[in-house]
Amino acid sequence: MIPNGMGPNGGHEVLENSRKRRRPFKFKVNGGAAIPGLALAVPKLSLGTKVRVVIPPELAYGERGLTPKVPPNTTLLVEIELLSFESGDYDD
Repeated sequence: MIPNGMGPNGGHEVLENSRKRRRPFKFKVNGGAAIPGLALAVPKLSLGTKVRVVIPPELAYGERGLTPKVPPNTTLLVEIELLSFESGDYDD
C-alpha cells in the first residue's frame, strides 16, 4: 500500500512519499500501526486501485496533531495505490 503525497489540509507539503523513496508503506489494517482513516479506506480497495482519500482530523492525528509536521485538527489528503496485501492484513 502506498500513501503517495500525504499532506495536511489538502496542501502541498508532502509528509510521506513512499514512491519517491522507492519503498511501499506497509501496515496491518487493524494492527494500530496506521491512522484510523487509512484502516477504514484500504479494505474497500481492490488490488491495483489508485484513489485520493480525504481523512478528517478525528480519523487522522486529531487534537494532538503530529509535531512538527501536522498541526492539531488537520484534515489530510492521501493518495493511495494498493500494490499488494497479505491475508493476515485484514484480521477481524
